[in-house]
Amino acid sequence: MRRYSRNKSVHLRNGEFSRSRIYLIAGIIFGLVFLWDMVGPFGLWKLHRMKQEHKRIYLSVLDINKENAALEEQIKRLENDPEYQEYIVRRELGWVRDNEILYSFLNKEF
Repeated sequence: MRRYSRNKSVHLRNGEFSRSRIYLIAGIIFGLVFLWDMVGPFGLWKLHRMKQEHKRIYLSVLDINKENAALEEQIKRLENDPEYQEYIVRRELGWVRDNEILYSFLNKEF
């Protein structure tokens, strides 16, 4: 219970808390929980970084899938298309047919 002094100020008995102290303690606890949610090991900043990392990995997977599709197409053409095989052998290995002359220029301006 409250007890009043001569100057009408409120004195609390032992074991009683004022509302302002309860609000202060609740505010500190709420602030700590909020801070933990923001910067803790599973906080919002970590979530944001993980989303960025997921997006980067997803885009790299898309690029790798495109490259794999192109390589699979090239393999199919190399297995089944004699004209493409000849084109690759000429381009990569520099082979020529009989009675052909290959001109190689040192200067790439031509």
